[in-house]
This record gives sequence, structure tokens and C-alpha cells, in this order.
Amino acid sequence: MEKIRKTMIVLVHNIDQSQPMIFQNIDNTYIKEGFYCLVNRTDNIVQKFPINRIFRIIEPYVPEG
Repeated sequence: MEKIRKTMIVLVHNIDQSQPMIFQNIDNTYIKEGFYCLVNRTDNIVQKFPINRIFRIIEPYVPEG
């Protein structure tokens, strides 16, 4: 049986932007060494944003079940 891969949409709003950046197909997020990191396993990419430049982060919560 094929495993279903759950991904999320994350909105990152920097302090100097009027609109947030929208990232789709994100597998995981974490904070490391002053950076907010977005993991996209499909494209093998980790995008990093300095925490001190972020105004707001929106990670929609969808409960399992």
C-alpha cells in the first residue's frame, strides 16, 4: 500500500513586505540557529529565513483523523 504524504502550506510574512510569501508542499518546519526553516522533500530544498526579520508565520493546523 502506498503511503500518503501529508504536506502543508506555510505563509511567511517578513517585516519589510506588504504581503506574506506563500510556500506549498512543505513537509516540515523547524527553527535552527536563528533561522526559520522550511523543508520541501519533493524538490530536496530547505529554505531558511532569519527569525529577526519575520513579522508573522502562518502554519494552518489540520488535525489528523
